[in-house]
Amino acid sequence: MNKQIQIFCILFAVVNGLITYDSGSKQFIEAGNNCKDGYTTTTTISFSQSFQNTPQVFIYLTRWTDTILIHNFQVKIDCPSSQVFYVYFNWYAIDDQRVQVINVFNFDNPVTKTFSHQNPNALYGFVTPISFKAIGIVDYNLQITSITKSTVTVGLTGEAGKIEKLTQIGYQIVLGIQEVFDILEIFTTALYNSGSINLQPNKWLLTPIVAATNPPDTSIRLWQKFTTTATTVTYNFDTWGYPYSPNTHKKIWMSNNAINQQYSIVLLLTVRISSKFDLSSISSSSIQLQMPQINQSYSSNGVYTAIVDQSDTPVLINVQMKCFNGKKFKSQFIKCNGCSGNKYLFNHFCHSNINQVAYFAKFTTATPAHYEFKITISDSEITVDQVVYHQLKTSTQILSILVLNF
Repeated sequence: MNKQIQIFCILFAVVNGLITYDSGSKQFIEAGNNCKDGYTTTTTISFSQSFQNTPQVFIYLTRWTDTILIHNFQVKIDCPSSQVFYVYFNWYAIDDQRVQVINVFNFDNPVTKTFSHQNPNALYGFVTPISFKAIGIVDYNLQITSITKSTVTVGLTGEAGKIEKLTQIGYQIVLGIQEVFDILEIFTTALYNSGSINLQPNKWLLTPIVAATNPPDTSIRLWQKFTTTATTVTYNFDTWGYPYSPNTHKKIWMSNNAINQQYSIVLLLTVRISSKFDLSSISSSSIQLQMPQINQSYSSNGVYTAIVDQSDTPVLINVQMKCFNGKKFKSQFIKCNGCSGNKYLFNHFCHSNINQVAYFAKFTTATPAHYEFKITISDSEITVDQVVYHQLKTSTQILSILVLNF
């Protein structure tokens, strides 16, 4: 199946000597090559400057992305059987935890599939095919069909009798918060010209092909061309010497540098603390944490992740600590973020008339969002940290209760 893709190159920004995003284009396979019958070639693509952290990288219409570092990444092209005449691709790299790229390489016998993702507020995105293998006339449509706070589902559909000819596909899922993307879907059955589009500052224009079908009795041939000026861009889908391949593509503006959304840490609103002697506490676990809004309870040693919906505010966290003579509890609750003396501190002592201390805390924030918490329980301590995704992923402790001798 012949392929020719030509893609626009965007400039990058530099911050304090390190870049936070970068992009470019590569004409990797040209006519006259020998890319067939198991031929493999690999190239290293260097970034314009170094990233501080390993960036997220996504590409168009290639086989395999491998070995992403802060200075470069590698692309491998594999042509297992019939000859591939052209592989042109565009690549993008971004160092921002509000964006996540999920790689699905060489998915044999592909079907609709659900994947886990990290950021509970990354509820928007798109999918870009990067490889495929087909036997005969094929018709496929690859789309994100649902995104939840923890999963993303990619649906694969097509015309009966043709979709079955698609024996392998590879793709990348690019997710982000709402501010990152502006997405429009365009279906074309004839040569397509976008017309003049005004360039937008600090944004990439992306046009991944997500669905295509063979014209009668020939291969899929699509040629994407860009023309740019200082202020505008025009792109068109073309073919050469053969009928046009009907296809669907996305027109996406993706923010790459000016992502403004910031999420606040939750702060303690109120806490009620009770000390009592409770017969039922005798047989209970030493440490128990309940999050009633998600109907979850944690009492065994370990590390857990809990996600609370943005509609559940204030966030409720209840902790029961079993008391033993000679022990005390030192508890801390976050009062403010980044200020001096940012914790509320409490001490509670155990004696023969008290076998349980319970904490009923409410937390609130100025910027409601879906909340991710990391809960850590050991024999002598429980901590709760809030995980937040900005340009960097951060973790801030909002609650800790430590068991001590006195």
